[in-house]
Amino acid sequence: PFTTAIVCVVLDLFGPSNEAFCWIGDMNCNTDQCMERFLIFTLAFGSVGVIVSLLITVFCFILIFDSFREIFASMRRQNLPNARQNQSSDLSLKMKESATQGMLYIGAFIITHVWSCVVDITIWTQHNPSKILLILSAIFYPLQGFWNFLIFARPKANTILKHSPDKSYFWAVQMVIFHPKVIRNA
Repeated sequence: PFTTAIVCVVLDLFGPSNEAFCWIGDMNCNTDQCMERFLIFTLAFGSVGVIVSLLITVFCFILIFDSFREIFASMRRQNLPNARQNQSSDLSLKMKESATQGMLYIGAFIITHVWSCVVDITIWTQHNPSKILLILSAIFYPLQGFWNFLIFARPKANTILKHSPDKSYFWAVQMVIFHPKVIRNA
């Protein structure tokens, strides 16, 4: 985002901000050259960047999961005695937890950015995006940090619930937020 902002300021690509957010280019382009420039930069700095980020994230997730799978398979091939079987079981649980975390992160990324990408594609096909798409984009885009917080608080909340199964998930998340020292020492 910082690089995009610098390039757009230097090339004078930002349009006036009278909506929920500013945009690249002037929506009141009257010439084909102006509109073409607007569409190219909107896609280059908007949807294409998001799609590339998503692909890199998915690729890294696959590499991490594959490494876990190889370690797990190697441990199984060694016919571990009972004392080491617990390590294998722990690794299997960690592998499953890592896969869940990765899938949640990717899901949050998609839910956050799909609306902005649809708006960009709608504009690129020379149509005006509907108000609903603009509202969904304005609602979900700022929520990326909130989704990340929930995803990364989840393992600690699950650990708390293992020690206090009678408590609610909401209580466990409150413990993670408001009592981190207690959680760290547990």
